Amino acid sequence: MAGALSRRGCIKIRGPQLRELLDSKCNILFDCDGVIWEGEKAIPGAIEVVSLLKNQGKNVFFVTNNCTRPRDSYMQKFTRLGFTDVQKRDIFSSAYCSAVYLRDFANLQGKVFVIGGDGVYKELREAGVPFVESEPETPGMTISDCPLHSDVKAVLVAYDEDFNFLKLAKACCYLRDSECLFIASDPDPWHPVRGGRVTPGSGSLTAALETATNRKATVMGKPSRFMFECITSQCGADAAQSLMVGDRLETDILFGANCGLSTVLTLTGVSTIEEAQANLESDSPAKQNAVPDYVVDSIDVFLFIILHFKAAGSHLVDETGNVKGSINSKDPAPMEKPNIEDRSSEYVVQFFNDVNGHKSQRKNKQRTKRAARVEYWFINSVDQYD
Repeated sequence: MAGALSRRGCIKIRGPQLRELLDSKCNILFDCDGVIWEGEKAIPGAIEVVSLLKNQGKNVFFVTNNCTRPRDSYMQKFTRLGFTDVQKRDIFSSAYCSAVYLRDFANLQGKVFVIGGDGVYKELREAGVPFVESEPETPGMTISDCPLHSDVKAVLVAYDEDFNFLKLAKACCYLRDSECLFIASDPDPWHPVRGGRVTPGSGSLTAALETATNRKATVMGKPSRFMFECITSQCGADAAQSLMVGDRLETDILFGANCGLSTVLTLTGVSTIEEAQANLESDSPAKQNAVPDYVVDSIDVFLFIILHFKAAGSHLVDETGNVKGSINSKDPAPMEKPNIEDRSSEYVVQFFNDVNGHKSQRKNKQRTKRAARVEYWFINSVDQYD
């Protein structure tokens, strides 16, 4: 089935084609910020999409360049926002992948000097990677008289709100040793914050150190391939059966292209469809590599497709594939009880068994009108069999 899909680039994907794409993939990779949530609010439909994909037996992973928090903190956020099916092993952050690289791949024979925040330190500590503890700085101290550690064998640069000149100078001194590893958590140049403002990202700090040392960092996060190699080493994911869903062309989509994954750009985050089209029409090979295979307005489209087409074997759709009874109607047409001997029907029956427990969510303001209409139709259909 996977071979039937065309990779023409930047296609606004719809119904049957999106169903075919999802059916052909075993592994779904989601970015978090701008795809799964925005700040402290889940993107409408995201909670249901993740749950339904997992119920279908899909492997769902979350790949993020946000290194400010450890995976335990990510788990707390998923729970806080209402995601009940996410496990720690599903989360691959740039901080976690940096720790895995230093522990399992780099053969590190010393300590790590860190430019970064608590998220990086906690992941290194959990992985058992030795590092130079953050030290309070003495007022007036300069690189000429500050202590340096002789056993530093790697410098790791990540997002650091307390970045300063002395940290940069120390890292420069350590990297004068050609055998000292130079690692960057991710290349993100900036991040959006509230009020339309931005903050410099890890990539900006890495660029300063690259300029000062005339060395290039080895990047762990997207669009580097290592994050997917980390998933593969732990979970055995196959690129041909994997789909990357993200909101940023130069990281998420390029990451997918670099790893040989199918890619979907969702328009709820940073990049726009106009930027994607511009990349498609560009003569630059670098920009052409950052073109998504497909585009959706939001991942709530997945919710409609999953519910619609998983009903196909149970007489919930007519011969043309349309749902019986308009989902825009307040009076859905009567339908036959699902044939529980049909495998597709088993999914619907299970959904029917579970849906009453979610009725209270129908008034959740974060749900899109489309998702709410689909749920209304299913719930009113369930009522026929109560």
